[in-house]
Amino acid sequence: MAWFMGIDIGAGTSKGVITKDGKLLAYHLLPSGVNYRAVAQKLRKELVAKIEKELQDVPEVRLAHVYPNTKPNYWLYPVWGPPSLGSQGEINYIEAEYQRMQKLRRTSVGVPLPDYVQYVPGSCPKAEESTRGASGFFVHHSVEDEELDRAIAGFKKRISTLKSEQT
Repeated sequence: MAWFMGIDIGAGTSKGVITKDGKLLAYHLLPSGVNYRAVAQKLRKELVAKIEKELQDVPEVRLAHVYPNTKPNYWLYPVWGPPSLGSQGEINYIEAEYQRMQKLRRTSVGVPLPDYVQYVPGSCPKAEESTRGASGFFVHHSVEDEELDRAIAGFKKRISTLKSEQT
């Protein structure tokens, strides 16, 4: 599954697209104004608000926690569904890479691992638990509303399908 994002911040408008496996998932368009950084942050904030609005009433979903006195600047907005949903995103790559290194007893660049360096599933239970059911939504300022709508709908459908399979 290959995801790509393209951004064009021009003098008049800022545009962005996200594709998955070569198919357009989202695009968004905003006036650029004079402060491009502020425009990018405003776009991300709007995208996060859309995700939160769409998923806040889904009982199986936990949204990202915002700590007091902080201003999140998400590029990838994390959400958690039921643990049986599995994980999606970068954490899966990291898990698979650690397991491969454990099996081969060397790092991804070929450096041998000493015996005291071990990775065995279950050795980091809190970290492993925190990723169960985890997914992420790209909220880069280039993401279009329609793309994000499709991603949210797909996440909801995965949860709905999982619930129907369990009944």
